[in-house]
Amino acid sequence: MILEAPCVVCENATVEAGARIGPNAVIGKGARVGHGAQLQRAVLLPGARVADGVALENAVLGASGERADLA
Repeated sequence: MILEAPCVVCENATVEAGARIGPNAVIGKGARVGHGAQLQRAVLLPGARVADGVALENAVLGASGERADLA
């Protein structure tokens, strides 16, 4: 796992090996980031899931999989 500031990983969140978080990323309570996933300028709301190898940038992802892209 690579954390690049600024970023926040909340309690009970799971970040798998090889994932890259940040800059400007927030991983909500109970969220999961899969192996090798990349998050930049992204917010995972509590309970959200990002699958292995997925790149998420400039977006907010909810627990039910809904996504809102940021400008």
